[in-house]
Amino acid sequence: APAMYQKYLSTGTLTGDEWTLSLAMQAAGDKDLSELKEHYRTFITEEDFAQIAGAGLNWVRLPIPFWALETSASENDWPGEPFLKGVSWTYVLLAFEWARKYGLRVNLDLHTLPGAQNPWVHAGRAGEVNFLSGVMGYANAQRGLDYMRVHRLLSNTILLPNRLLSAMREVFREPIPS
Repeated sequence: APAMYQKYLSTGTLTGDEWTLSLAMQAAGDKDLSELKEHYRTFITEEDFAQIAGAGLNWVRLPIPFWALETSASENDWPGEPFLKGVSWTYVLLAFEWARKYGLRVNLDLHTLPGAQNPWVHAGRAGEVNFLSGVMGYANAQRGLDYMRVHRLLSNTILLPNRLLSAMREVFREPIPS
């Protein structure tokens, strides 16, 4: 994935997170983020799951950003969030399908929270922590709770009945109070 960032480094605003990458791609003329869509399509594939199982491993960690569950190409979008809309969820479902096919278990990792739970790039947007603070702090906290409810529902209705798929969940990654 770092190679995908290389041609946008000259913008001076790229920090290595998906937020600034999306903005840089859009500023360079890729309005529908087709390069990012291609990354989602090719970065992890069914072949990777087959190789993991073939190597004798039995778990995969699946980091899921909040925009995979929440952001859609609808009027309910949160204004100003440049994340790719309506694409991530497709690949989450494919990962479940591939895990089932190859007998792998899934560690669901709710990787990000709206507003960012820490200032690092893996939170989706580096810099400010606005999950529980700032103008959108309360709204982001509510969105985060909704996200966790979806995660629980996902685990209990899709994964749990298949008992082979998930026995581990991460609520969210490395929160830092602001």
